[in-house]
Amino acid sequence: MANYDGQKCIGLFNKLALDMGDIEAVFGPDESDDELFEDASWDTKIRIWLYQRKRGYLPIRDRREMLVRHLDRIASRKQPV
Repeated sequence: MANYDGQKCIGLFNKLALDMGDIEAVFGPDESDDELFEDASWDTKIRIWLYQRKRGYLPIRDRREMLVRHLDRIASRKQPV
C-alpha cells in the first residue's frame, strides 16, 4: 500500500464534487446509487452502464461510495478478532 490517507481521499472527493460544476458528473442519474447494490434491477444496471459508456466513468458520488466501502473492508481486516 502506498500509505495514502483514505479519509483525506474521501475529503477530496467531496471537494471535487462541488468544484467541478458538472452536476451530472457529480450525481449521475437517479438510479446510480442503486447500481452499487448486488440486487439492483437489470433496468437500473443497463441505465448505469449506458451512462458510464457515455461519460467514461461512474459519477463522483458512486466512486466515493466505492472508496468508502473499500476503506471499511480494509479497516475491518486490521481489527483483531
